[in-house]
Amino acid sequence: MAHVEGVFDEAVRSLYVLYNASLGLRLELTDVWNLPMRRSKGEEGLRHRFEKLTRGGSRVLFMGLENYHLRNAIAHARLEYNEEKMKMRFRDFKFEKGKFVEIYDRMLSGEEFSRYCELVEGVSTVLMGLLLITAGYEMAFSDSRSKLGKRN
Repeated sequence: MAHVEGVFDEAVRSLYVLYNASLGLRLELTDVWNLPMRRSKGEEGLRHRFEKLTRGGSRVLFMGLENYHLRNAIAHARLEYNEEKMKMRFRDFKFEKGKFVEIYDRMLSGEEFSRYCELVEGVSTVLMGLLLITAGYEMAFSDSRSKLGKRN
């Protein structure tokens, strides 16, 4: 569930800032932290901004997360196995007017579900690796580290 809840969004936001920096564009993580992943209330989502910036190259990051309802069903453990049909059932709800309303109900075969998991896990693993490399680089080569080693 870690691959669909929180980790992905934070990693994409960090990668977006790093990609901007690679182009010489100054952007702080706080500038994108509250941007919605998808278009919301007329505001362009981070996904669309990233795709424009990379001329479509960032689409691979969002494979497996095309359907946010499936992501939410997994993240909130709203899934069950139907032994008779040999399929997984995923459901998503929204809270509206004091009650939960079902907005998504989908059955996936084991093969379809495995493919979805591979896409999400693969992208999350790549993003986590990039974040670890970046953090290691910052610790090793940042100006603040060199200042810490000096004695007054």
